[in-house]
Amino acid sequence: MISSVEKVKESESLLIRKTDKDSFHSDIGYKINCANELCTYGLFYILQLLNLFKSSTNRSFMNQNTKPYLDNFVAYLEANKDKQNLVNTAKMAKFLDPLSDQKNYMINFHWNPTGWFTLLGVHSEDSTLHLNFSATYLVKPTLLETFYFLRRPDLSFLRMEYKGLEPTGINDYENGERPEREEYVECLGNLYSRSCWDEGRTEDGRTIGLEAELQVRELKDGTFMIIPKGNLLNTSDFDAHRNDIAASGRNSSVLQELIRRFG
Repeated sequence: MISSVEKVKESESLLIRKTDKDSFHSDIGYKINCANELCTYGLFYILQLLNLFKSSTNRSFMNQNTKPYLDNFVAYLEANKDKQNLVNTAKMAKFLDPLSDQKNYMINFHWNPTGWFTLLGVHSEDSTLHLNFSATYLVKPTLLETFYFLRRPDLSFLRMEYKGLEPTGINDYENGERPEREEYVECLGNLYSRSCWDEGRTEDGRTIGLEAELQVRELKDGTFMIIPKGNLLNTSDFDAHRNDIAASGRNSSVLQELIRRFG
């Protein structure tokens, strides 16, 4: 079991590698009351993380391959400041669809705990949003938030909340328990089981052609974040903080600090 003291040393080592000595040896992480060891570790790491965000002398996480995507994303948010919080599904689709242009943007959806997906297209049908990745994910969104940080626009991102959809009814679930998501094939308005996609034909022997689409239906409430390549939050070093923001939204202590310092 790794002690909290070892964790602090581990985080210090990480930050030393990523920041210059002046920014690392600021007073931020050393004015913390150590009475409660666990609480101290959490606050220490948040403050050191924000110290890293403040550092402008070392941007090793951003290379020339990803910087254009980040710059374009920031410019897009700046041009759409009137769309800070959307609750209408059709307006969400209209706002997100331009970001699926892979020539100008490289947008990643972080679906906790599923992982990363690169956006290829978006459209809406009634109150359902269709997000095209390698498969098409269906969600029922309730809120799309834009977090644009005026003093650090390179940290900006989007966050979506959604409600679970009803199952299609083509799959049987043991004990009646609803899974997190349901996979199936949609072809010319007809639905088929996931196995048909793997086998290349339907149960009645018809070939699955180019008109067919593999769909993933989200059945439980959830959230995800939309982050461009080049954003510091789009790195594995900050998985825990990103997951916290995705799950807790404005109640996240990390997000509250970001808004206070850079918003």
